[in-house]
Amino acid sequence: MAYNILSGNVSEAELILTGAFSGAYIGDFDGDGYDLSNITYIGAYNGGTNRIPYFGSQRPGLAEWSLTGSNFFTYNNVTKTLTVSGTINANQFNIDVINKNVINMDVSGSTKFGDTPDDTHQYTGSVLINGPLVVNGGSVVMNRTVVSASPFNAASSSHFIAVQTTTIGGASTINLPAASTLRDGQSFVIKDEQGSANSNNINIVANGSDTIDGQTSVVIESPFGAINLYTNGTNKFFIY
Repeated sequence: MAYNILSGNVSEAELILTGAFSGAYIGDFDGDGYDLSNITYIGAYNGGTNRIPYFGSQRPGLAEWSLTGSNFFTYNNVTKTLTVSGTINANQFNIDVINKNVINMDVSGSTKFGDTPDDTHQYTGSVLINGPLVVNGGSVVMNRTVVSASPFNAASSSHFIAVQTTTIGGASTINLPAASTLRDGQSFVIKDEQGSANSNNINIVANGSDTIDGQTSVVIESPFGAINLYTNGTNKFFIY
């Protein structure tokens, strides 16, 4: 005997099935489910979302347990999306992630990313490391910004500033960002990459009332000359 769909309230005494049952049942079903077998899916559907069923609470005054669901733990069978509104606590959690946007991750202990040395992990924003940075093989690569026109306003992400003095064909100006917008200890390297700073000077200018070793500006005037700067993150740059 087979049914395509049932609706309404069916109690244990009212529904007795023998043989095969196919399709969907909508409504309330009361029974212990003792002889159920070959069940591929049980869902609690409400408000357009499938609530993930679990054996939850014991029925008042009885030894039976009810199969229930929660709207904080839902699965949408159309979009194939599992939604958890709350916190997942697990002693061990293994997952293969295809695409994930992380809002916040706060963990204690060691954390490992990637499986092989050629894996790439991209972060948008600053990475703050309280402790030593250990590079086990490879190297630390800093951003290089090519400057072929003047004036140039350096950004916080401009670590190596590669000035193309011959291309510019005259004196150039590099305006530093305000020290107060940078991190304490952040550094810049400004370099004449084309070797004509003797005739095409590079003027490095501090922002506002900031200073560079007590001066408002410094000049690179030697071929292939360079200057290294770091800041206190407040109002000063220092040559090192």
